[in-house]
Amino acid sequence: MAETGHCDLDFIYQPPSRHREQVFRLLCQQITGGNVLDVGCGAVGHYWALAYAGRVSSFTLSDKDRGMIELEMQRIEMLTPDTLNVRFPGTLSLLDTLDASRTTLERVQALHRKLADCVVLDCSKASISNRYDGIIANELFENL
Repeated sequence: MAETGHCDLDFIYQPPSRHREQVFRLLCQQITGGNVLDVGCGAVGHYWALAYAGRVSSFTLSDKDRGMIELEMQRIEMLTPDTLNVRFPGTLSLLDTLDASRTTLERVQALHRKLADCVVLDCSKASISNRYDGIIANELFENL
């Protein structure tokens, strides 16, 4: 069980399953720039953002569960380039094969910089009025 106490979220610390490899492949192909909104990010929006953070101007993580938002904000605060490398080696290795345009270090540094500016919203209360070039809902589909 991860430090969160939510064993169903532990998958982010493991090498990606075949299904998650396909999700990362789609994110690498489809999210190529602009501003991105991740609806229903749960406490793992930063995990999926590994695929696209270096290519986008900004991203916003949103969820209707306040507990998930708080957990995601805690996780983001704890991440440094070193901890990203330690926690996500399998995912970073996969992304290196899917997107050779940047090194692991460049990917990690880009994610860390973007996380510093990332907005985490309670989408049940906050007005999501910005214009987005891409909207994703990975966690919604994970739980179907």
